[in-house]
Amino acid sequence: LIRPRGGRKFPTSAADWTWNIPFPTLLHNLRRYRMSYNLVIFSNQGTLKTDEAVAEFVQKKVNVILSHLETPPDGPGVPVSVFLARGMQSRYRKPNDKMWSLYCRAAGLAPDPIDCFVGDAAGRMADFSDSDRKFALNVGSQFQTPEQFFGPGGARPLPPVANPADTWMRPVASPVFVF
Repeated sequence: LIRPRGGRKFPTSAADWTWNIPFPTLLHNLRRYRMSYNLVIFSNQGTLKTDEAVAEFVQKKVNVILSHLETPPDGPGVPVSVFLARGMQSRYRKPNDKMWSLYCRAAGLAPDPIDCFVGDAAGRMADFSDSDRKFALNVGSQFQTPEQFFGPGGARPLPPVANPADTWMRPVASPVFVF
């Protein structure tokens, strides 16, 4: 949904972000799904475990993003749940499926495969990782990049991925779960 401004891999402050695609387009697309699907953000946050200043700015950023999505000025919002894996060694980090299992328990859902997982860590040359694509494989989901899911332009072919067995790293009302 978002990326750091200026093409950096990681943000420098709570305000250092921009939408991956224009917000009106994003909101229009998400509104189409809000009655049938739950929007859940799963994010690895490696520095949260050790740096309280980082934790504070991530919380501020999440709150701003949620306010844009849930209470836009031009119509109905989109309810969102957010799950953040703290630290580089968290057993909840993607591509592990533990965040998905935790969400299912919190929402009272059976851990069925996700209909579609959209992520920017797809293993392409410019990507910082392939953890989103492997997460989708591990939870039995179709995977799409933001370019593929939200519209034309910019979609690049995905490189081959290892066997899903090799990828393991051994409606909730808008909560933010940090673990």
